[in-house]
Amino acid sequence: MMLRKLLPAGMLLAALISSAAAETPTSFGAVCDVKDFSGGASWSAGGTLFIPNHGITPTAADVNKKLLIYGAGTGGASYVGTITGVSGSAWSVSPSIPQAPNLRFVDGAVVMTSQSGVGSYVPGDTITPAGGATTGGSATLLTVKWTKVASATVAAGGSGGYNGSQTVTGTTGKGIPFKASVTVSGGAIAAVNSISFSGYYSQNPTTLTSEPVTGANLTGARLNLKMGVAQVLVTNQGGYSSSPSNPVSQGSTSGSGTGATFNLTMDLTSVLRH
Repeated sequence: MMLRKLLPAGMLLAALISSAAAETPTSFGAVCDVKDFSGGASWSAGGTLFIPNHGITPTAADVNKKLLIYGAGTGGASYVGTITGVSGSAWSVSPSIPQAPNLRFVDGAVVMTSQSGVGSYVPGDTITPAGGATTGGSATLLTVKWTKVASATVAAGGSGGYNGSQTVTGTTGKGIPFKASVTVSGGAIAAVNSISFSGYYSQNPTTLTSEPVTGANLTGARLNLKMGVAQVLVTNQGGYSSSPSNPVSQGSTSGSGTGATFNLTMDLTSVLRH
């Protein structure tokens, strides 16, 4: 008769964990030769030669490996290329590297002024900030995600309202509707005192020049709205040889909005991997 020694459950589990912990990617034939390094490497915008430095000597064994450079791609995106050859202390890479080294890119943007002057912003508008220098790089691109009511005037006073200081609310668009403090005289809106809540819109009110409002027992009251930027997304991080100064004004836009300003957070294009 063959006797088998039984291990307590806890001991068996510990044995299995110990065995699994000893296994690494190299146990399955993988070659772990990824290298991370920051700063010090050099290349030219639009060039195909990359000098790694950091004590790394390019060799033929590097050919066909991938090269990742954060912020050096088109518009400040990450560049991913392939090492195609060795030329002295440099790797030949493909495709060419769009942006130069040691640039600063936009990591975040906070709205400081939502709108001023003529025109309104619409969700989906793109904005290129003004200022800074983009030698070897490119300007950042911001996309409007949410809008809000920046200001309002009386389009139609309506009738039947309660006289005095009252609050009215927007009725169209998608999102959280705005509220305005108004003065009602003779049953109609005589003036807009302030925007008490700007709202938050993923789709603007339907007709900005004649937005129906409710409240204060009013009938037929309408306001003329100007829409500002509530929040933007950094679509392209860009690449600046000299950073713009905060608050940054609007350089251009795909829409008709004017006057928005932003505080930009900058970072360096310095982290690389091959």
